[in-house]
Amino acid sequence: MASRFKLAFALSLLLQLLDFCRGSKVGVAYGRNANNLPPPDQVAQLVEKHNIQYLRIYDSDPKVLKAFSNTSIELMVGVRNADLSAFQSQSYVDSWLRNSILPYYPATNITHITVGIEMIDSLDNATNLVVPAMRNVVFALKTANLQDRIKVSTPLPFGVLSKSYPPSEGAFSSSYENVLRPLLDFLEENQSPFMVDLYPFYAMINGDSSLDYVLFKSSSSIFVDPNTGLSYNNIFDAQLDAFHFALANLNFSRMKIIVTETGWPTRGSPYASIDNAQTYNTNLIRQFMDGPGTPAMPGVNLYVFIFTLFSENLNPGPETERNFGIFYPDMSSVYNLGFPDKGGRSWCIASSQALDSDLQYLLNWACILGKANCSAIQPGQQCFEPDTLFSHTSFAFNNYYQKNGATDDACSFGGTGIKVYTDPSYGECSYHYFCRGSKVGVDYGMDADNLPSPDQVAQLVRNHNIQYLRIYNYRPEVLRAFSKTGIELMVGVPNAELSQFQSQPYVDSWLRNSILPYYPATKITHITVGVEVTNSPDNAANLVVPAMRNVVSALKSANLQGEIKVSTPLSFGVLSKSYPPSEGAFSSSYENVLRSLLDFLEENQSPFMVNLYPIYAIGASSLDAVLFKSPSTIFVDPNTRLSYKNIFDAQLDAVFYAIANLNFKTTRSKFDAQPDTVHFTLANTNSRINDIIVTETGWPTHGSRPPHASTHNAKTYDYNVSLDSVDDYANIDYAQTYNTNLISHVMGGSGTPAMPRANLDVYIFSLFNENKKRGPEIERNFGLFYPDMRSVYNLNFPGKGTGKSWCIASSQASNSALQNALDWACGQGKADCSAIQPGQRCFQPDTLVSHASFAFNNYYQKNGATDDACSFGGTGIKVSTDPSYDNCIYN
Repeated sequence: MASRFKLAFALSLLLQLLDFCRGSKVGVAYGRNANNLPPPDQVAQLVEKHNIQYLRIYDSDPKVLKAFSNTSIELMVGVRNADLSAFQSQSYVDSWLRNSILPYYPATNITHITVGIEMIDSLDNATNLVVPAMRNVVFALKTANLQDRIKVSTPLPFGVLSKSYPPSEGAFSSSYENVLRPLLDFLEENQSPFMVDLYPFYAMINGDSSLDYVLFKSSSSIFVDPNTGLSYNNIFDAQLDAFHFALANLNFSRMKIIVTETGWPTRGSPYASIDNAQTYNTNLIRQFMDGPGTPAMPGVNLYVFIFTLFSENLNPGPETERNFGIFYPDMSSVYNLGFPDKGGRSWCIASSQALDSDLQYLLNWACILGKANCSAIQPGQQCFEPDTLFSHTSFAFNNYYQKNGATDDACSFGGTGIKVYTDPSYGECSYHYFCRGSKVGVDYGMDADNLPSPDQVAQLVRNHNIQYLRIYNYRPEVLRAFSKTGIELMVGVPNAELSQFQSQPYVDSWLRNSILPYYPATKITHITVGVEVTNSPDNAANLVVPAMRNVVSALKSANLQGEIKVSTPLSFGVLSKSYPPSEGAFSSSYENVLRSLLDFLEENQSPFMVNLYPIYAIGASSLDAVLFKSPSTIFVDPNTRLSYKNIFDAQLDAVFYAIANLNFKTTRSKFDAQPDTVHFTLANTNSRINDIIVTETGWPTHGSRPPHASTHNAKTYDYNVSLDSVDDYANIDYAQTYNTNLISHVMGGSGTPAMPRANLDVYIFSLFNENKKRGPEIERNFGLFYPDMRSVYNLNFPGKGTGKSWCIASSQASNSALQNALDWACGQGKADCSAIQPGQRCFQPDTLVSHASFAFNNYYQKNGATDDACSFGGTGIKVSTDPSYDNCIYN
C-alpha cells in the first residue's frame, strides 16, 4: 500500500542561498478604511523607517503605488470584491493592468495581486466571480510577460475549513467544494500561493484555548495530534497545519501558503489590549524568524502579514475591528515592534536588563573561552565607542553567535542574550551575520606515488578558492599543512583500522595524539569512520558503529562533540530501490547495520553521508540528464508528482526517501486502513536526520570501461543497466561539463525536487588522479589537477559561505539569441546598461557575450537573483565566481 502514499518532503531549509539569506517574511497589511490617516508619501517613509519590507494593500490606488516607487518594498496589490463583476471582462482587465499597474511597475515592486477578499464570506456573488476574474488577470499578465513575476491569488477566511482539530484531519467545508476545486486547480496551474487569514485571537474569545497558547507563550506541548504524533504549543501552528493537511488531503500538498492577515486588537474586548497585541505580534515574528516552519512543515519558510498598519476608524462591526493598528494616525507607535531585516537575518545582543556583573563575566567568557573576535571593541577600534559594558558585550555576543551557526543555544549566555532581527550595526561598527549556504568541496585522495607535497597542495587549494576538503586519513603532514588556512577539513579513519577503534582507550589515545595537536589551527569539522563499509569484504560493516561511538566518546571528553561531527560515507548501493525516488529503500541485507547507524546519526545530530556517481546511470538515462543539461523533465515521480530533470537530484532524493521510509515502518500501520487520508512529510517519520552530505561525486577524464555498476554500487533505476558504453563518456569535456553544472546546480539554491531550496554539501572526487588505485583504469582518472598542479580543466569554485551568485551569458548561445536577450534586458527589462556603452568602464571587451553578461547580471540582481531572473530563454547561466574584471564591477 506504500505506493499509494503521496509523500512530500519538508526538510530543514535554513536560509536559501542566493545573494542574500532568505528566510520567512513578515509584512504588514495597510488598510485605509479611515478618514484620519497620513498621506501615502508619509506612510512610505514610516514603513521604511521601521524596516517593514513587505506590505499588502487592498486596492491599486495610484497615490499609494507611486509613493512606494523605488523603495524596494514588496507590495501585494488588491482587487476589491466590488470590482469582481467588471473583472469578468478580459478587455476591462487588460485596460486595468495597462493603466493601473504597468505605469508603476517595476519601480514599485509589485509581487502579488489578490483578487477579492474572503469571497466565501461575501454577501454578493464574489464566490462565483473570483476564479474567472483571476484567470483574466493572469491572461493580462501573460500578455505583458509578467506571469512569472507577479502571482495571482485570493485570500480566504479560516472558516473555509469544516474541521481543524486535530490538524491532521483538517478538511475544507463540503459546501465550498464547487468553488475550492477550480480555485485550487487555478493556483496549482499558475504556481500561485494559497492565501488565508488566521486570527488565533478569536479562538481565545470563543473559549477554545488558553491565553498562553494563543500568545505563543506556552513552554510545553498543549496537545499531540493523535494521528501524526506531532506536538503543538501554539494555536497559530495548529491552524496553519490544519490548512496544510486539508490541502494535502485534496492532493495539493506542495502548495505554498501565505497568511495574508493575522493580528491582535488593542481594545474592544476583555483580551484586546496593547500588552497582548504587542506580545502576540512580537512572538509571532520571533516564531517565524527563529526556526521556520510548523510541526507538520519543519524548516519551511513562511510568509505572513500582520493586520494592520493603522487602526481604521470606518471599519464596520464590533469595536475590535477598528483597533488592530500598530501605529496611530500621527505615525507614533501604539507599541514597539521590531521587524526583521529583509531576508530573515538575525543578530544576538545583550539584554539591557542584565546585571553588570553578569555581563562582565560573559564578555570575558565570549572573548576568551568562546573565542569570539573582540578586536573591534578594543580602544581606538571601530566598535570601542560607545565605551559601555552593554555595547561591548553585545558585539562580543553577536560575534560568538554568528561564528557558531546563529543557533538559539549560541545566543543563550545564561539568559542574557537576546536575538534581534534588525541590524544593530552603527557608524563604522558592523555586526556580522551568518548565512549558511551550500558547500562544494573536493576529495583529496593520496593513493599515488607522484603527488606534490601537502604544503604545495595546501597552496594549490587556496589558489583555486577551494574551501572544503576531505582527506581519507589523518596524516600529520597533511593536518599541519592546512593549519591556519581556514579551509574546513573532513578527516578519515580507514577501514583497516576499525578493529583497533573498537577499543575506547585506543581511540582516546588516537584523538589525543593524532587530532588534538592540530586542532583548532587546522579546522577539522568532521571525522569519517570507515569508507563504504557495506562494500568492504572484511567485517567493517559490523565494526563501524561501535568505532563511531568510541570516537564520539573521546570527543566528548575533549568537549568537542558539538564542534566535530562523526559519520561514515556509504555507497549508493545500500539502496535496493531508487526509482521512483519516493520509493527509495535500503537493502534488507543491510537493515541491521543501517538501523543502528541511523540511530547513532540522529542521536548525535550527525549527517548521513553517501557517494553518488550519476555517470554509472548512463544506459538508464540520457547523457543530458546525467550532465545536468536536460532542458525538460525526464520523468515524473508517480507518487509525489515531482518532476526530475537530472539524475543527481533523483539519486539524492531517493536517499532522503529511503531514510524516511525506513522510519515510516513504525508509524505507517495505523494509516493503512485509509492510506490517502494523510500525506506524510518528513516530520511524520520522527527522524531528525535532515542533513545529507554527498561525500563523493565526479566524472572520469579517461579510462577503459568499468565493470558492472556494482563497482560503485550505483543503481539509479530498478531495471538492468548496460554499462558497455560508459567508457565512451570518460573524457575531459564531459568531466568539465558535469562538475561545472554540478557546482552551478548546488550553489543555485534550488535544492532538489523533494527538498526545494535545501542547502547541499557536495565533495567532488578527486583533487588528483591516483595512479595506485586498484580496479579499472577509469578509477585512476577522476583528478581535477595533474601531479605538477596544472589544471586538467578549468573549474571555478564558489568559495566559503559567500552564498553569492551572478548571471552571465552562455558562450554556446547563438548571436541572434544573445542580441535579442540583450535588447530585452536593457529595454523592457530595465537593466542598467550604461556601463557597457562606448567609453564606459565595461564596454571593453566589445563583444556580444561580454555586454550580454553584464546586462543579464544587472537584471538578475535587481530582480531578486532568482532562477527565473537568469533564464533569458536559456541563454543565461548562474555562476558562483565573481565575473568582475579590472574596473568593471558586477554587482
